This record gives sequence, C-alpha cells and structure tokens, in this order.
Amino acid sequence: SDIVGFTQLSNTLRSRRVAELLNEYLAEMTRAVFANGGTIDKFMGDAILAVFGAPEDLTPNEQVRRAVATAREMRRSLQALNQRWSEQGVTQVQFRCGIHQGTAVVGMFGSPERSDYTAIGPSVNIAARIQEAADPDSILVSAAVADYLEEEEIVKFSPLKLKGVDETVLTFAVKPERPHH
Repeated sequence: SDIVGFTQLSNTLRSRRVAELLNEYLAEMTRAVFANGGTIDKFMGDAILAVFGAPEDLTPNEQVRRAVATAREMRRSLQALNQRWSEQGVTQVQFRCGIHQGTAVVGMFGSPERSDYTAIGPSVNIAARIQEAADPDSILVSAAVADYLEEEEIVKFSPLKLKGVDETVLTFAVKPERPHH
C-alpha cells in the first residue's frame, strides 16, 4: 500500500512535520497489519509491503482473507487520520493498495554487517506493480487473489500490462467494505 498525494503534501510542510505525519500513519498501518496476523516486510517512504503466510504458515485462502481485511482496515484508519489531520490544517491524502497471491522466498538477505528479513520473487514485484496501477482510495487485487473472494466483493478492473511482468495481469477492485448478507 501507499499514500496518494503524500509527495505533494510533503512539499508544503516542514520536514519535521512530514516525519511526524509519516510516523503517525505508519504506526496506524502497522497496527492494522499486526491485528490481522501479517508481517511488515518493509517501509519505503509512505509505502508498506506486508506479507501474509510467512513466517506463519497459512493457507492461500487465509492469506487472502487476512490481506483484504488488513487493506480495508488500513483504509478506514487513514480516513480517521485524515479527519484528525484536516482539523490541523493538513491536506487530505488517499490510500491505495495492491494485493497479489503467490510464492515468494522469505528469509534473511544481506551480509553479516547488515541484513534484512524480506520477501523476494515475482509475486512481490506483481503486488507492487498492481498497487502502482490502483486508483486513489482503492484496493486492487490480481485474479489469483480474486479467486478466493466472494463475487459480490469484487468489480472487474482493467487487465494490466505490468512493468517487468511478461503476461497481462487480470485485476479486480475490491469493495472497501464487506458486503453484508
């Protein structure tokens, strides 16, 4: 996931204020990820890469359920933050998220001096590319993820030609709230 409009926002505020807002945002998003049993792989500026199913072993169905629940909670948390921030005169920002399901190699990478616990592989790249293609305020998922979701939870989005990915990836927008039965 990442924030749409964060770069413009950071150009209008003092660096220290940007750091405060970013930390507030990352703290809220971390809570949402952990509450749904995910692992934060890394923060890249205002972007967050979360992994479900490592180190804990989860079925693909459960991975998808948790990832989508997290995305929905992250979106709600940002709406609450936006409300608080707007009272402080801070411009609104929007959330966008990309979710893909697949295999990745997860472990420690680096050297004895500095290493990171991270996930690598095409799945990670695809999730990042889907996120970049997502509209502001939306959760976009690959067909691999959509397979595990209810029909009424998803809306067909455009097939994407993703950078560094050979085949076209079918994508679906996930409704921000779970449809009630």
